[in-house]
Amino acid sequence: MKRYDTISRPVLPSLVAVVAAAVFHLWLPAALAYEQPRNTISLGFQLQYGMINGQTEELPEDVVFGAWPKLFESGEGIAIRLKYSTARNRAFGLSLEDQRYRRKSGLGSAYPKQLQMTLYMLDYYLYFHRPTRTSRYIVFGAGLFRPVIREITKEPVSGRELEQDIFPGEDLVISVGGGIEYFVGRRAAIDFSIRAYGYRSEPTLTGSGEVAIGLHYYTK
Repeated sequence: MKRYDTISRPVLPSLVAVVAAAVFHLWLPAALAYEQPRNTISLGFQLQYGMINGQTEELPEDVVFGAWPKLFESGEGIAIRLKYSTARNRAFGLSLEDQRYRRKSGLGSAYPKQLQMTLYMLDYYLYFHRPTRTSRYIVFGAGLFRPVIREITKEPVSGRELEQDIFPGEDLVISVGGGIEYFVGRRAAIDFSIRAYGYRSEPTLTGSGEVAIGLHYYTK
C-alpha cells in the first residue's frame, strides 16, 4: 500500500498540471494564433474595381494627363502587395497596381476606349486589434503612376482598325484607405480594402476610388 502511494503521489500533481495546462490553452483567445510578430514578410494579391472622377468634355488636343480622365468612368484591376512588419501593429509595404477604366457611356468611337493606370507605391499600414482573427487597418501611400491612353484608329486605305497607345508621362500619386484582414488560417487572410487616390495632373488634381478583395499570406 505504501508503495502504491509512493508511486501515485508524484503522478497526481503531474496529471493536475497537464489538465490545467489544457484547460488554460482552451480558454486562451483563439485570436492569439493569428498575431503576426515583427520582421514578418507577407505577400498578397487583390482583384479590384475602381472609378475615376471627371465630367465628359471635348476630346483633348494634347497629351496632358489631367484632361483625359474626364472621358472615362470605371473598370477592373489587379494589385500585388508586399508587406514587412516592423512591429506588431505597423508595417511598410510595396504595391504594384494595374487599373483600367472604360470609356464613358455615350461617347462614340472617336474617343479613346480605355485608360490604363499602372501604380508603383510605398505604403504605411497601421493595424488595430492586431492579435484578433479580424484585424482592421488604415493605410497611407505615395509613389508614381504611369497612364496609358488606348485608342482605336483606322488605316486610311484598308480601313483596318489599329490600337494606338498614348503616353502622357509619369507623375506623383498619393493614397489613403482602410481595410480588414480576416484570417482563414494561421498565415492566410482574406484582405478587403477601400482606397482613394489623388494624381498630380494639369490643370487640376485628378482623383479615383477603388474597392478590392484578395488573399494575403504571411511567412511567419
